[in-house]
Amino acid sequence: MKKFKRIHPEDIQHIREVLFIDLKNYLENNVKSKWLRSKETCKQLGISDSTLKQFRNSNRITFSRIGKVYYYNIEDINYLLEQNKVDRLNI
Repeated sequence: MKKFKRIHPEDIQHIREVLFIDLKNYLENNVKSKWLRSKETCKQLGISDSTLKQFRNSNRITFSRIGKVYYYNIEDINYLLEQNKVDRLNI
């Protein structure tokens, strides 16, 4: 009968942290630009499809269009979020 070593919760947590760091580094170094479709962009921004259309029409957000499909660069979305960030005062 084989004996198995018990894996401690700390070991599992360490493995998760190492995997997370490795995955994050891989994505940062290998995904130069990520393009999202309209549905994903709406979810990221927390807005409706009609609001996204208004953003496109008023040039508030950059996009690419291939056929009838709109694509939005994740870096542009993050820039839009940063530009509209509101700092709250701690009272």
